[in-house]
Amino acid sequence: MTRLLYYFSNPEAIWAVDPWDLAVNLCREANLAGNVAQSDYLPKGLPAPEAAFDVMFAFSVFTHTSRNATDAALSALRKHIAPNGLLAITIRPAEYWVVNPDYAPQAETYQAKHAAEGFAFVPHGRDTVEGEATYGDTSMTLEFLAANYPDWRIEATDWALADPYQRYVFLKPA
Repeated sequence: MTRLLYYFSNPEAIWAVDPWDLAVNLCREANLAGNVAQSDYLPKGLPAPEAAFDVMFAFSVFTHTSRNATDAALSALRKHIAPNGLLAITIRPAEYWVVNPDYAPQAETYQAKHAAEGFAFVPHGRDTVEGEATYGDTSMTLEFLAANYPDWRIEATDWALADPYQRYVFLKPA
């Protein structure tokens, strides 16, 4: 995705940020033009200029983050977006739990949590961060986003054509 931005922007103005050192190293090994930086898994900020970005995207990020990681990442992104900027993210609907064969046997449990709380998360077996599993599989509702992140305003949504279990959500600073 980052390389698609080269057409629209000077690579010096493009930032690719990820907490996973392997992803950051792969970008560097591929000589990805622009700025490549590693963030924290529970970021308080990003290793990038504040209030500077007109467009930000986090595709297949919030489909994998715990509640604390989601809170931290959306707060950090908010510090770095321009006042009239646009953040595009993806989220998963409750139906995801039924179609993923890893979760189908317990789908009712995860769908019930999604319905009751607007957010469901199942951690993967990865290292913890500050004692917490921050990476796994996640579903959430638009209502959850609106209620829990008042610094953001949902501007629009759409469904991913290539993956019906990913919903694009376009956020602007509130």
